[in-house]
Amino acid sequence: MSCEIKVPKEIKPSQNVLKKAQEFIGKFKIFETVHSVPSLLYFDNRSSAFYLICHVDAKEIAAKSDSDAVLDPNDNEDYKLNRNLYTDTFAYKNMEDD
Repeated sequence: MSCEIKVPKEIKPSQNVLKKAQEFIGKFKIFETVHSVPSLLYFDNRSSAFYLICHVDAKEIAAKSDSDAVLDPNDNEDYKLNRNLYTDTFAYKNMEDD
């Protein structure tokens, strides 16, 4: 089962970008594929990055993700991509108040 990727005519992604997007969609059972809804490829002018908005079940993300991943394996091991949630910090309490 594959998902159609719609590309607005005003953006011109390379074949590599389209391939990467299709590879990502192929690795996850996204809502759009299950329900035969095309995914739209977006382009962020500020960062010059292409991206898809898609919906993935949390259980699948948890099963396929690495909570010990580091941003840069050559950098400090303490600086992790995913962090534990600390509910006693000022920032967390501020977010709760919002």
